[in-house]
Amino acid sequence: MRFSDVVAGVLSVLLLAAGCGKGPSPANGIQSAPEDMILDIKFPGASKPSHVEIDNERRKVVLDFEKGIVPDNVEFLFILDEGVTMKEPADVRCILDLTVTNSFTVSFDGKDYRYLLIANYKGSAQGDVMKDGPVSDMALMYYGGPHRIGKSDWTSAQLRSNVVYEDRDGNGHWLFDSFLFLETSNGGGHYFDSGFVGSSNPDDIGANKNDWQNILDKYFAADSPIVRLDREIGEAIQRVSVPVYKRKLIVFIPVAFHGQKNWGALSGKNLDFGQDKDRISASKWYVDEVIRRFSSLNLSYLSLDGIYFVGEQLTGNRSYIPAVSDYVKSKNLKFYWIPYWGADGMGEWKSMKFDTAFLQPNYAFPAQKPDYASHFKSVMDFALSKDMDLEMEFDEYALYDNRFGEYRADRVRDYLRAFRVYNVIGRNKIAYYQSDCMIHALKTSGHSQDKDLYHEICSMIVERQQKRGEK
Repeated sequence: MRFSDVVAGVLSVLLLAAGCGKGPSPANGIQSAPEDMILDIKFPGASKPSHVEIDNERRKVVLDFEKGIVPDNVEFLFILDEGVTMKEPADVRCILDLTVTNSFTVSFDGKDYRYLLIANYKGSAQGDVMKDGPVSDMALMYYGGPHRIGKSDWTSAQLRSNVVYEDRDGNGHWLFDSFLFLETSNGGGHYFDSGFVGSSNPDDIGANKNDWQNILDKYFAADSPIVRLDREIGEAIQRVSVPVYKRKLIVFIPVAFHGQKNWGALSGKNLDFGQDKDRISASKWYVDEVIRRFSSLNLSYLSLDGIYFVGEQLTGNRSYIPAVSDYVKSKNLKFYWIPYWGADGMGEWKSMKFDTAFLQPNYAFPAQKPDYASHFKSVMDFALSKDMDLEMEFDEYALYDNRFGEYRADRVRDYLRAFRVYNVIGRNKIAYYQSDCMIHALKTSGHSQDKDLYHEICSMIVERQQKRGEK
């Protein structure tokens, strides 16, 4: 259970600094910054935290205040390591309002280190920092199958491109606020999405328990893309600002293939997916694993927000999804879905108990470009009638010099135009299908056409983020 979903107005306290480990002074005479920049914090005034936790390795300090205490006038006395001095404010003794974000700077050997100070409290003050706001702009991050290697590795650089947008002047702005990690297959003939099954035997094509475990192993490894993403968000806070909203993590759940009998066992019992109760049991086990593994990572900036049902249609799935949704919600998580235009049941998301459904326009993919006006009118009218949000879609065809030989940047710009015409930008949540790391590919391309498209897409996202209060 996420603490932020239980306690309203809860904040976290982060003290972040770029620092190096202790060690002897190098030959050039430049000293390494001490590992423990801040040794202790005293509170001489009346307003004192009930708990102080200093994590020097990750430069993280947590200050908890008792319920009812609003830390708007807290007196601090910072105890600094030898050679470390306060720069802003100018004294180690100061009074701070912790109901808003505070930044302060210490110096060592002529180099400045910026710290961020945010308080954990249960008072009634407004202006929470890093709130648990709703998803606004969600990036789809395909990862896990061997067919992604060399495409969606989600290196630090690729992740950085999705965390912060660099405008034409080199200024940084917060980009996506939410990140959905998903996969469609294990790359070896087993699928997580039942839409690929057709008339095939589910025992031959359905992912089994081992496949489900393997994908979780990859997602929650000690240096997985999720861990690297958390690290990149922390570094972006140093460069850009403290985001108003927490960055959200959503993790997909595989489809329990109807009729599959070789998935595996739970508690010594072989499950039969011809029975909904077994499909539900496997799904509950997976949700519990996601929660357990996420908690064990002890991340600083990512909040586990929800579970995404990876099946894009309801065929064969209607009978068990609502029970899975009930279980997801019982864990204080949200349940997401992204059906494609024309999918079986694409408008039934509320009866399936999803919290949010994004409709895929599927304008980017047909070999013959659809008629812009009629296609988007049909999609937008339907989405509005069903209270659905939208997905924006672009893949390698959007690159000027792509391997397919057909340049479709015009279709991406049609999405941008339609989303303005139909006020998706002002009204809806948006999910972003970017195939394999396309934001990074556009940003780092050597072609000006690709860089222009990068700026157009990201400018729209930043415009939306800034309306929410981000910088």
